[in-house]
Amino acid sequence: MSTEIRKDDCTPQEAVELIRTTPGNPTQIRPATVDLIDVLRSAPTDPTFDLESWQRQWSALEIELRSLTRANDVAEGR
Repeated sequence: MSTEIRKDDCTPQEAVELIRTTPGNPTQIRPATVDLIDVLRSAPTDPTFDLESWQRQWSALEIELRSLTRANDVAEGR
């Protein structure tokens, strides 16, 4: 298989295998200069963010996603 991926040329499994076997490009690898946790801890806070509201919305979304997944399972005979 060539190293160029075209939508019509390979299956998703072949594309994943090609990605897995392609060596990294050293020019695109940069060592970390700080710890991610330090960056996240020092990030500015959003004074308008409402955690309780976000959690309610997230719970509703999870319920909807489970419902859609279940409907798809039923439609596909699983």
